[in-house]
Amino acid sequence: MKKIVIIGSGGGGKSTLARQLGEKSKRNVYHLDALFREDQLYLRNKLKAWDFKKVIKGKFYTWENEFLELPIHEIHALNKSNGDKFEVLLNETKENDWKLRRDLTISHPLKSVWSYSDTGIGDKRQTR
Repeated sequence: MKKIVIIGSGGGGKSTLARQLGEKSKRNVYHLDALFREDQLYLRNKLKAWDFKKVIKGKFYTWENEFLELPIHEIHALNKSNGDKFEVLLNETKENDWKLRRDLTISHPLKSVWSYSDTGIGDKRQTR
């Protein structure tokens, strides 16, 4: 199976293009940089050896284990043992809708915009 990786600037349309390609090719789409807000502590506990920072108004602060509420939606992680890094953006949900984190009046049905896992982070994803 061939895989496609889409790289680009923030707001450049990567997710829209990925969703369209997924619909046309009938394949699952995996967003590697986003997580639903309610899953944040699961991520934090799963990667206990990592150093986490939350971003507040462009500044980095240590993220211990508190639940991050809006307007915080950006987390950076560093694996001190090997230098690996990643960034995660927290996504909002309400009932069966995905909500745009910067404008909660914008929403879309979850089943049309997202993949999910019944078994958690790091496992094979399935489409609803």
